[in-house]
Amino acid sequence: MNERKYPKSIEPCPILEATVELRCRFSIPGDAIIGIIFNEFREEFTLSGLPINQIPIEVRKVDPNLRHKPTHRFISKENNNLIIDIGIDVILFTYVLKYDGWNIFKPFIENSLKKILNLQIIAEIEYLSLRYLDFFQNNIFDNIVLSATFNNKSIGSTPTVIRTEIHENNIAHVLQIANNVHVENPIVNSDGSIIDITSVLRLRLIDNSTIFLFIESLHTEQKKIFFSLFSFEFLQTLNPKY
Repeated sequence: MNERKYPKSIEPCPILEATVELRCRFSIPGDAIIGIIFNEFREEFTLSGLPINQIPIEVRKVDPNLRHKPTHRFISKENNNLIIDIGIDVILFTYVLKYDGWNIFKPFIENSLKKILNLQIIAEIEYLSLRYLDFFQNNIFDNIVLSATFNNKSIGSTPTVIRTEIHENNIAHVLQIANNVHVENPIVNSDGSIIDITSVLRLRLIDNSTIFLFIESLHTEQKKIFFSLFSFEFLQTLNPKY
C-alpha cells in the first residue's frame, strides 16, 4: 500500500503561530543567561524585556504557571515575525503571522540554536515541543473526520471545545479544536475555528546535537496528524500544493 501523501502547503495559509520550545538546564547562573546569549545575536536582533520579568524570580520558580515562561525577547531585524524568547530555563523559537513555510522557519531554528549550543552553556535539554496554531473562517467540525456525540447526537454545531492526546512514535500530540472563536490581529479579524496542536517528544535527549533530528521528526509527525483531520472534500478547497 502506498503511503499517503500530505500537502506541502495550503492556501490561504491558516497558521497564526508556530513555536519550538526547549526547556533547559543551564550551566551558568540565571541572571547571566540573557546577556551571554544576546551577545551572539545583537547584530541581527533587538532585545526587550517581557512583562513577566517584573515578577520576582523566587515567585516564578514556585508557580507552575510562571516557571517556564520567558523573560526576554529577541526580534529579528530582517523579519520581525521571527522571534526568540528566553527565560531562566526555557528557549522558544517562534514564527508569528505571515508564515512562509517550514523552509524558512527550520533554518531560523537551526541557525539560532547552533549559536546557542556553541556557547556550551546548556547542560541538558529536558523538554522539546513543537506547536502550531491554525485558524479557519468556518465551523471546522463540519469539515473534519473527528466527531463527538452526546445522547447519540453529534456535537459541534454549537460552541464546542475538544481536547485530546494522541501518542505515536515516542511523541505525544496534544490536540485542541474549538469553534466559535474570534481572532483579531493585523491580518485576521474574524470569527471561526482554531486547531491547536502541540507535539511533545517523550524521549530523553542524551546528546544535545540530536535535537535537530527530533525537531524535524516532530514537524513530520504533527503534519500527518493535522492533514489527517480533514475530509478529502474539504482539503481540496484549501488549494493543496504537493
